[in-house]
Amino acid sequence: MIIDLHCHSIYSDDSLLDIEQIASISKSKGLDGICITDHETFVEDNILNEIKLIEKKFDIKIFCGAEINTDIGHIITFGINEYKFGMHRIEFLYEQISQKNGVMIWAHPYRRIINENESMTNEEFDSKEGEMQLWNRLETRLPSLSDEYETLSMLSQVFVSNEQQL
Repeated sequence: MIIDLHCHSIYSDDSLLDIEQIASISKSKGLDGICITDHETFVEDNILNEIKLIEKKFDIKIFCGAEINTDIGHIITFGINEYKFGMHRIEFLYEQISQKNGVMIWAHPYRRIINENESMTNEEFDSKEGEMQLWNRLETRLPSLSDEYETLSMLSQVFVSNEQQL
């Protein structure tokens, strides 16, 4: 199963595509699923009904998350459904994600953080990996096969848990 874990829709300020357009294009490119991860935006109930119709129309799985701006950069989150004051601090965001058995992925770890004149050293980057339980193997390190299966298993558990809440 091929899933794009980081898609923005018209609900973010950096996309002109609505969810139906993203689904249509993604399906035409051979994807099996997409994750809508708009900036600081959580999918509302009325949109969830629309998403279910889009899933059926294009035969594609659509997951919902959010991209949160933190003191170390953008973090893609799955498992939380509201913004709480303090989530801009990575430790607080991690606590919230952990309480919901969610998943967090560093969206673009090599991008400069907050201030474009500031960057993270390799040592600082490595020190954050354990703390954040990063599973963003595509941009950080190549996983062993067992790590990849473990990551997919954890993601699928979060997605199933989220669906059961709907």
